[in-house]
Amino acid sequence: TSFTTTADKENAEVVISSKVISQTMTSGTRYSVGDIMHNFSFTNSYGIQLTLEELFKTKRAVVLNFWYTECSACKTEFPALERAYKAYADTVSVVALDSTDSADEIAKFQSDWGLTFHCARDNAGITGAFGVTAFPTTVVIDRYGVIAEVHVSSIPQESAWKALFNKYASDDYTQDDPSDSGN
Repeated sequence: TSFTTTADKENAEVVISSKVISQTMTSGTRYSVGDIMHNFSFTNSYGIQLTLEELFKTKRAVVLNFWYTECSACKTEFPALERAYKAYADTVSVVALDSTDSADEIAKFQSDWGLTFHCARDNAGITGAFGVTAFPTTVVIDRYGVIAEVHVSSIPQESAWKALFNKYASDDYTQDDPSDSGN
């Protein structure tokens, strides 16, 4: 490929489209901000098997929330997350992945807490691929399949969740320039 510039436009603009990588991740995969996610499947508490690619057919962003049933910080943020999710359920999907508890324990927790977003056992090893050791940890995957943000802390305010969802669900969303260091 070659790029040319003109006198009135000295810099070439390169647009590269991306989406979730169709293949599942290989053993030893480690994710960080800026990486493109591999597809993975999960079975939600209602016994429905879904994939990341399927979620992106109707959603503009997918938020992964890593948690477990006895996590007090997770319990603190779930009510705010649920309220914000209900406001953005048409454009954002939330998948709460638990690598500790059984599918039955997760389903009971979801029912007891009245959570309407996806809750599932992490059988795909996504928790390990992000190196999650602190709970809750939240990962935002943008509409291009790119890992856009990782939050290693509780987000107990509904307004913070809504701001996060709004950023990635908005019609005018554009990816942050990775070369921009905030200057």
